[in-house]
Amino acid sequence: MKKLGNIFKKSLMYLLLTVVFVTAVGAVYYFCLNTKSAKAYLEQRHLNVPYKETETGQLKLDIYMPKRKLFTKTPVLVYFHGGSWKSGSKNLKEKDLELFNIFFEAGFALVSADYRLTSEVNKFPVHADDGADAVRWVIKNAETYGFHKNKVNLIGASAGGHMVLLLGMAGDRFGDNTAGNKDFQIRSIIDLCGPKDLTDLSDYTPDELPEIEDLLVEFLGGTYEEKKDLYELASPIYHVRKDVPPIFMAHGRNDEMVPFPQAEKFFQKAKSANAKVKFVPVDNANHYFQAPENETTNPPIWKVFLKMALFLLKNNIF
Repeated sequence: MKKLGNIFKKSLMYLLLTVVFVTAVGAVYYFCLNTKSAKAYLEQRHLNVPYKETETGQLKLDIYMPKRKLFTKTPVLVYFHGGSWKSGSKNLKEKDLELFNIFFEAGFALVSADYRLTSEVNKFPVHADDGADAVRWVIKNAETYGFHKNKVNLIGASAGGHMVLLLGMAGDRFGDNTAGNKDFQIRSIIDLCGPKDLTDLSDYTPDELPEIEDLLVEFLGGTYEEKKDLYELASPIYHVRKDVPPIFMAHGRNDEMVPFPQAEKFFQKAKSANAKVKFVPVDNANHYFQAPENETTNPPIWKVFLKMALFLLKNNIF
Protein backbone atom coordinates (compact mmCIF):
# COMPACT_ATOMS: atom_id res chain seq x y z
CA MET A 1 0.00 0.00 0.00
CA LYS A 2 2.89 2.34 0.83
CA LYS A 3 4.36 1.69 -2.63
CA LEU A 4 1.01 2.47 -4.28
CA GLY A 5 0.80 5.63 -2.21
CA ASN A 6 4.22 6.76 -3.42
CA ILE A 7 3.25 6.01 -7.04
CA PHE A 8 0.07 8.06 -6.58
CA LYS A 9 2.03 10.98 -5.08
CA LYS A 10 4.55 10.92 -7.91
CA SER A 11 1.76 10.75 -10.52
CA LEU A 12 0.00 13.67 -8.88
CA MET A 13 3.26 15.64 -8.78
CA TYR A 14 3.91 14.98 -12.49
CA LEU A 15 0.33 15.98 -13.29
CA LEU A 16 0.67 19.24 -11.37
CA LEU A 17 4.03 19.98 -13.01
CA THR A 18 2.47 19.31 -16.43
CA VAL A 19 -0.43 21.66 -15.68
CA VAL A 20 1.99 24.37 -14.49
CA PHE A 21 4.19 23.87 -17.56
CA VAL A 22 1.27 24.00 -20.01
CA THR A 23 -0.15 27.07 -18.24
CA ALA A 24 3.23 28.80 -18.35
CA VAL A 25 3.75 27.99 -22.03
CA GLY A 26 0.21 29.17 -22.75
CA ALA A 27 0.83 32.43 -20.90
CA VAL A 28 4.10 33.05 -22.76
CA TYR A 29 2.40 32.24 -26.06
CA TYR A 30 -0.50 34.58 -25.27
CA PHE A 31 1.72 37.53 -24.30
CA CYS A 32 3.98 36.97 -27.31
CA LEU A 33 0.94 37.25 -29.59
CA ASN A 34 -0.60 40.19 -27.72
CA THR A 35 2.33 42.57 -27.99
CA LYS A 36 1.86 46.34 -28.13
CA SER A 37 2.06 46.30 -31.93
CA ALA A 38 -0.38 43.39 -32.12
CA LYS A 39 -2.89 45.26 -29.94
CA ALA A 40 -3.10 47.98 -32.57
CA TYR A 41 -4.54 45.28 -34.84
CA LEU A 42 -7.22 44.31 -32.34
CA GLU A 43 -10.77 45.71 -32.12
CA GLN A 44 -10.43 47.63 -35.38
CA ARG A 45 -13.41 48.07 -37.68
CA HIS A 46 -13.17 48.23 -41.46
CA LEU A 47 -16.61 49.27 -42.66
CA ASN A 48 -18.19 49.33 -46.12
CA VAL A 49 -15.39 47.47 -47.89
CA PRO A 50 -16.48 46.73 -51.50
CA TYR A 51 -16.22 43.07 -52.48
CA LYS A 52 -18.28 42.72 -55.68
CA GLU A 53 -19.85 44.67 -58.53
CA THR A 54 -23.27 43.47 -59.73
CA GLU A 55 -25.80 44.57 -62.34
CA THR A 56 -27.80 46.24 -59.55
CA GLY A 57 -24.92 47.88 -57.70
CA GLN A 58 -21.84 47.41 -55.54
CA LEU A 59 -21.86 44.97 -52.63
CA LYS A 60 -19.93 45.69 -49.43
CA LEU A 61 -18.91 44.01 -46.20
CA ASP A 62 -17.85 45.08 -42.70
CA ILE A 63 -14.87 43.61 -40.85
CA TYR A 64 -14.68 43.51 -37.04
CA MET A 65 -11.34 42.47 -35.56
CA PRO A 66 -11.09 40.29 -32.43
CA LYS A 67 -10.53 41.60 -28.90
CA ARG A 68 -7.52 39.40 -28.32
CA LYS A 69 -5.09 37.43 -30.44
CA LEU A 70 -5.12 33.73 -29.57
CA PHE A 71 -3.84 32.49 -32.92
CA THR A 72 -0.85 33.54 -35.06
CA LYS A 73 -3.33 33.97 -37.92
CA THR A 74 -6.86 35.00 -37.04
CA PRO A 75 -9.78 32.64 -37.74
CA VAL A 76 -12.80 34.32 -39.33
CA LEU A 77 -16.54 34.09 -38.84
CA VAL A 78 -18.50 35.28 -41.90
CA TYR A 79 -22.02 36.40 -40.97
CA PHE A 80 -25.10 36.56 -43.21
CA HIS A 81 -28.22 38.35 -41.98
CA GLY A 82 -31.81 37.16 -42.09
CA GLY A 83 -34.92 38.86 -43.49
CA SER A 84 -36.74 36.25 -45.63
CA TRP A 85 -34.16 36.86 -48.40
CA LYS A 86 -35.84 40.19 -49.19
CA SER A 87 -34.86 42.54 -46.36
CA GLY A 88 -32.11 43.19 -43.82
CA SER A 89 -28.52 44.36 -44.18
CA LYS A 90 -24.96 43.73 -43.05
CA ASN A 91 -25.13 46.69 -40.65
CA LEU A 92 -24.84 45.37 -37.11
CA LYS A 93 -26.26 47.23 -34.13
CA GLU A 94 -24.37 47.47 -30.86
CA LYS A 95 -26.73 44.91 -29.28
CA ASP A 96 -25.81 42.49 -32.09
CA LEU A 97 -22.12 43.07 -31.40
CA GLU A 98 -22.72 42.41 -27.71
CA LEU A 99 -24.04 38.96 -28.64
CA PHE A 100 -21.02 38.36 -30.85
CA ASN A 101 -18.64 39.57 -28.14
CA ILE A 102 -17.92 36.01 -27.02
CA PHE A 103 -16.47 35.29 -30.48
CA PHE A 104 -14.27 38.42 -30.36
CA GLU A 105 -13.02 37.37 -26.92
CA ALA A 106 -12.22 33.92 -28.33
CA GLY A 107 -9.94 35.48 -30.95
CA PHE A 108 -12.24 35.40 -33.99
CA ALA A 109 -12.74 38.21 -36.49
CA LEU A 110 -16.25 38.77 -37.83
CA VAL A 111 -17.10 39.69 -41.42
CA SER A 112 -20.69 40.80 -42.07
CA ALA A 113 -21.58 40.78 -45.76
CA ASP A 114 -24.45 42.20 -47.77
CA TYR A 115 -25.99 40.21 -50.62
CA ARG A 116 -28.60 41.00 -53.24
CA LEU A 117 -32.15 40.84 -51.91
CA THR A 118 -35.14 39.35 -53.69
CA SER A 119 -36.80 41.72 -56.18
CA GLU A 120 -38.33 41.65 -59.63
CA VAL A 121 -34.78 41.39 -60.98
CA ASN A 122 -33.05 39.40 -58.24
CA LYS A 123 -34.11 35.77 -57.86
CA PHE A 124 -32.30 32.79 -56.40
CA PRO A 125 -29.47 31.89 -56.82
CA VAL A 126 -28.12 35.49 -56.84
CA HIS A 127 -28.28 35.57 -53.01
CA ALA A 128 -26.05 32.49 -52.73
CA ASP A 129 -23.84 33.68 -55.61
CA ASP A 130 -23.08 36.85 -53.65
CA GLY A 131 -22.56 34.96 -50.40
CA ALA A 132 -20.11 32.59 -52.08
CA ASP A 133 -18.20 35.47 -53.62
CA ALA A 134 -18.03 37.25 -50.24
CA VAL A 135 -16.39 34.13 -48.81
CA ARG A 136 -14.00 33.99 -51.77
CA TRP A 137 -13.10 37.65 -51.13
CA VAL A 138 -12.27 36.85 -47.49
CA ILE A 139 -10.05 33.93 -48.52
CA LYS A 140 -8.35 35.95 -51.28
CA ASN A 141 -7.67 38.91 -48.97
CA ALA A 142 -6.78 36.89 -45.87
CA GLU A 143 -3.14 37.99 -45.86
CA THR A 144 -4.09 41.69 -45.90
CA TYR A 145 -6.10 41.37 -42.68
CA GLY A 146 -4.03 38.70 -40.93
CA PHE A 147 -6.70 36.05 -41.41
CA HIS A 148 -6.12 32.32 -41.66
CA LYS A 149 -7.47 31.49 -45.12
CA ASN A 150 -8.14 27.88 -44.13
CA LYS A 151 -10.07 28.84 -41.01
CA VAL A 152 -13.11 30.57 -42.49
CA ASN A 153 -16.32 29.74 -40.61
CA LEU A 154 -19.91 30.70 -41.41
CA ILE A 155 -22.76 31.90 -39.19
CA GLY A 156 -26.27 33.03 -40.11
CA ALA A 157 -29.77 33.34 -38.69
CA SER A 158 -33.06 32.59 -40.44
CA ALA A 159 -32.50 33.28 -44.18
CA GLY A 160 -28.85 33.76 -43.21
CA GLY A 161 -28.88 30.31 -41.60
CA HIS A 162 -30.21 28.89 -44.86
CA MET A 163 -27.42 30.75 -46.69
CA VAL A 164 -24.58 29.39 -44.54
CA LEU A 165 -25.80 25.81 -44.84
CA LEU A 166 -25.93 26.13 -48.63
CA LEU A 167 -22.52 27.79 -48.83
CA GLY A 168 -20.89 25.46 -46.33
CA MET A 169 -22.12 22.33 -48.08
CA ALA A 170 -22.27 23.41 -51.74
CA GLY A 171 -20.52 26.78 -51.99
CA ASP A 172 -18.48 25.78 -55.03
CA ARG A 173 -21.75 25.60 -57.02
CA PHE A 174 -22.44 29.31 -56.54
CA GLY A 175 -20.87 32.55 -57.68
CA ASP A 176 -17.55 32.79 -59.50
CA ASN A 177 -16.66 29.10 -59.26
CA THR A 178 -14.19 28.99 -62.15
CA ALA A 179 -11.62 27.45 -59.80
CA GLY A 180 -14.11 24.84 -58.57
CA ASN A 181 -14.17 23.84 -54.91
CA LYS A 182 -10.40 24.39 -54.55
CA ASP A 183 -11.04 28.04 -53.67
CA PHE A 184 -13.89 27.36 -51.25
CA GLN A 185 -12.71 25.98 -47.93
CA ILE A 186 -15.11 26.25 -44.99
CA ARG A 187 -13.97 25.15 -41.53
CA SER A 188 -17.38 25.01 -39.79
CA ILE A 189 -21.01 26.20 -40.04
CA ILE A 190 -23.34 27.73 -37.43
CA ASP A 191 -27.01 27.75 -38.44
CA LEU A 192 -29.57 29.55 -36.29
CA CYS A 193 -33.16 28.62 -37.18
CA GLY A 194 -32.60 28.55 -40.95
CA PRO A 195 -35.02 26.84 -43.40
CA LYS A 196 -33.73 23.42 -44.42
CA ASP A 197 -36.15 22.04 -47.01
CA LEU A 198 -38.05 24.26 -49.45
CA THR A 199 -39.58 21.25 -51.24
CA ASP A 200 -41.56 19.91 -48.27
CA LEU A 201 -43.94 22.33 -46.56
CA SER A 202 -45.90 19.66 -44.69
CA ASP A 203 -44.88 21.08 -41.30
CA TYR A 204 -46.65 24.39 -41.95
CA THR A 205 -50.29 24.78 -40.90
CA PRO A 206 -52.97 25.31 -43.58
CA ASP A 207 -53.18 28.95 -42.46
CA GLU A 208 -49.43 29.43 -42.89
CA LEU A 209 -49.08 27.69 -46.25
CA PRO A 210 -50.29 30.48 -48.60
CA GLU A 211 -47.85 33.00 -47.13
CA ILE A 212 -44.83 30.67 -47.27
CA GLU A 213 -45.70 29.52 -50.80
CA ASP A 214 -45.93 33.15 -51.97
CA LEU A 215 -42.57 33.89 -50.31
CA LEU A 216 -40.90 30.97 -52.09
CA VAL A 217 -42.41 31.88 -55.47
CA GLU A 218 -41.04 35.39 -55.00
CA PHE A 219 -37.63 34.05 -53.90
CA LEU A 220 -37.25 31.38 -56.59
CA GLY A 221 -39.25 32.90 -59.41
CA GLY A 222 -41.85 30.15 -59.72
CA THR A 223 -43.73 27.33 -57.99
CA TYR A 224 -42.25 23.98 -56.96
CA GLU A 225 -44.00 22.31 -59.91
CA GLU A 226 -42.44 24.83 -62.29
CA LYS A 227 -38.92 24.85 -60.81
CA LYS A 228 -38.43 21.54 -59.01
CA ASP A 229 -34.65 21.40 -59.64
CA LEU A 230 -34.16 24.94 -58.39
CA TYR A 231 -36.14 24.24 -55.20
CA GLU A 232 -33.91 21.24 -54.55
CA LEU A 233 -30.74 23.23 -55.25
CA ALA A 234 -31.97 25.85 -52.76
CA SER A 235 -32.74 23.25 -50.05
CA PRO A 236 -29.82 22.52 -47.69
CA ILE A 237 -31.21 19.09 -46.86
CA TYR A 238 -30.41 17.98 -50.44
CA HIS A 239 -26.70 18.76 -49.94
CA VAL A 240 -26.09 16.67 -46.82
CA ARG A 241 -23.23 14.19 -47.10
CA LYS A 242 -20.58 12.70 -44.84
CA ASP A 243 -17.76 15.09 -45.72
CA VAL A 244 -19.54 18.43 -45.16
CA PRO A 245 -17.89 20.78 -42.61
CA PRO A 246 -18.94 20.39 -38.94
CA ILE A 247 -22.36 21.96 -38.35
CA PHE A 248 -23.80 23.58 -35.22
CA MET A 249 -27.59 24.00 -35.29
CA ALA A 250 -29.80 25.83 -32.80
CA HIS A 251 -33.56 26.10 -33.28
CA GLY A 252 -36.40 27.29 -31.06
CA ARG A 253 -39.08 24.69 -30.39
CA ASN A 254 -41.74 27.42 -30.62
CA ASP A 255 -40.44 28.85 -33.91
CA GLU A 256 -43.45 30.40 -35.63
CA MET A 257 -41.68 31.07 -38.95
CA VAL A 258 -39.52 28.00 -39.65
CA PRO A 259 -41.15 24.91 -38.09
CA PHE A 260 -38.98 23.07 -35.58
CA PRO A 261 -39.47 19.70 -37.38
CA GLN A 262 -37.45 21.10 -40.30
CA ALA A 263 -34.42 21.20 -38.00
CA GLU A 264 -35.16 17.72 -36.63
CA LYS A 265 -35.39 16.19 -40.11
CA PHE A 266 -32.16 17.85 -41.23
CA PHE A 267 -30.39 16.65 -38.09
CA GLN A 268 -31.57 13.08 -38.59
CA LYS A 269 -30.45 13.07 -42.22
CA ALA A 270 -27.05 14.51 -41.25
CA LYS A 271 -26.62 11.86 -38.56
CA SER A 272 -27.63 9.12 -41.01
CA ALA A 273 -24.96 10.39 -43.41
CA ASN A 274 -22.39 10.35 -40.56
CA ALA A 275 -21.87 14.11 -40.92
CA LYS A 276 -20.50 15.98 -37.91
CA VAL A 277 -23.48 17.86 -36.55
CA LYS A 278 -24.37 19.27 -33.12
CA PHE A 279 -28.02 20.15 -32.55
CA VAL A 280 -29.20 22.39 -29.70
CA PRO A 281 -33.02 22.57 -29.43
CA VAL A 282 -34.04 25.63 -27.43
CA ASP A 283 -37.18 25.12 -25.35
CA ASN A 284 -39.65 27.97 -24.92
CA ALA A 285 -38.00 29.96 -27.75
CA ASN A 286 -39.56 31.51 -30.85
CA HIS A 287 -37.89 32.28 -34.20
CA TYR A 288 -35.86 35.07 -32.58
CA PHE A 289 -34.89 32.88 -29.60
CA GLN A 290 -37.17 34.91 -27.36
CA ALA A 291 -39.28 33.44 -24.56
CA PRO A 292 -42.77 34.66 -23.62
CA GLU A 293 -42.84 37.61 -21.26
CA ASN A 294 -41.56 36.82 -17.74
CA GLU A 295 -40.29 33.42 -18.90
CA THR A 296 -36.88 32.13 -19.97
CA THR A 297 -35.55 29.85 -22.66
CA ASN A 298 -33.86 26.54 -21.92
CA PRO A 299 -30.94 26.63 -22.32
CA PRO A 300 -30.52 30.39 -21.79
CA ILE A 301 -29.33 32.20 -24.91
CA TRP A 302 -26.00 33.12 -23.32
CA LYS A 303 -25.36 29.40 -22.85
CA VAL A 304 -26.23 28.71 -26.51
CA PHE A 305 -23.64 31.29 -27.55
CA LEU A 306 -21.11 29.74 -25.18
CA LYS A 307 -21.72 26.37 -26.86
CA MET A 308 -21.18 28.05 -30.24
CA ALA A 309 -17.89 29.57 -29.10
CA LEU A 310 -16.65 26.21 -27.81
CA PHE A 311 -17.71 24.59 -31.10
CA LEU A 312 -15.70 27.19 -33.04
CA LEU A 313 -12.63 26.78 -30.85
CA LYS A 314 -12.79 23.01 -31.13
CA ASN A 315 -12.83 23.24 -34.92
CA ASN A 316 -10.21 25.98 -35.30
CA ILE A 317 -7.50 25.30 -32.72
CA PHE A 318 -5.45 23.03 -34.98
